Amino acid sequence: MCVGNDQRFIFCVKELQWGNMGNSEGVSISTEAGLVLIAVMVIATAFFVAAEFALVASNRKKIEEEASDGVRSSQVVLGLIKNLSYHLTGAQLGITITAVVLGFIAEPTIAKLIEQPFIDLFGSGLAQPLSLVVAISLVTFLTMVLGELVPKNIAIAKPNRMARVLAKPFKIYSFLAKPIIYISDGTANKLTRSLGVEPTEELDHTPSIEDLDLAIKVSGEEGTLAQRKVDLLSKSMKFASRQANDVMTPRVSLHSLQAESSIDDLIALSLETGHSRFPVTLGDLDNVLGVAHVKSALSVKPQHRSQIRVTEVMSDVIAVPETRNLVSVMADMRKERKPIAIVVDEHGGTEGLVSVEDILEEIVGEIEDEYDAIEQPLETK
Repeated sequence: MCVGNDQRFIFCVKELQWGNMGNSEGVSISTEAGLVLIAVMVIATAFFVAAEFALVASNRKKIEEEASDGVRSSQVVLGLIKNLSYHLTGAQLGITITAVVLGFIAEPTIAKLIEQPFIDLFGSGLAQPLSLVVAISLVTFLTMVLGELVPKNIAIAKPNRMARVLAKPFKIYSFLAKPIIYISDGTANKLTRSLGVEPTEELDHTPSIEDLDLAIKVSGEEGTLAQRKVDLLSKSMKFASRQANDVMTPRVSLHSLQAESSIDDLIALSLETGHSRFPVTLGDLDNVLGVAHVKSALSVKPQHRSQIRVTEVMSDVIAVPETRNLVSVMADMRKERKPIAIVVDEHGGTEGLVSVEDILEEIVGEIEDEYDAIEQPLETK
């Protein structure tokens, strides 16, 4: 019907005959029935909003564990998550339908309740338009708070629990509304592809290294983790991306022994440099025969140390490419049971030397032991 005041303010509203059940004009509904329908629609809106946020925010790994343990509700949730885009379309469809029904019922219902007080205050000319404006504002506010914000907050705070509670009724709804959801979701996917974006059915919940590192730092700032643990975890996150040439002792800093050097030469060089391990070369550092440790010299009697060459006490050494990641380098050293590796470039030339201690220090920081006061390993920077 159209209502107005001297042609200055005209509202055209679909007519509802409130409380006049016998009138054949329009749709007849009582105010009490209208209020009940409003409550039902707000609850329905809250259901769809909570289901939408719970499915998106739920911890998939935990849901999968519960599903594998036989928790039926978690199995239903997992099925919904695996077809997430489709079911989110269903949730949006439900929210849209309830909003339309609310707009059709709630505004005239509430407007009718407050119309008489407005007539008493402002007269019949302004009562209808003002009551309609107030009704729209009130319905919008209540729907937003009770139907959207509150269920959203609950779903975000307890996503797994809410997902389990709502999964079964939501699955039934999705089945009943399947034709409409299917058409809506398919149309949206086609439009998305036309924009050069490929739709996906599932969210990627796998955190990146950057995400985990940020979470660790935030936990440290909030006091959840001690700073020592923050440093340890942050270094561990970056460990896999580090290469041999990032932690090696470079070629220019190496002290080496020639193959013809004696045990006395090994001891003298150790005393001079403070290092304990030295590459043994034939000619230059591009031809490394092995590694001699000063502790091996102590097993040789002093009177024989000038005659025995370091090649007789040296141990074999492995070579690793300079671009090899530290995880692989550690695996190679563990497999060969070697504490040191020569780092070589793409042509096989020596770039430097890396030890187990160098690699571990990338995670735990500087390592010192009882020998550090009298000797510094060659690989220590």
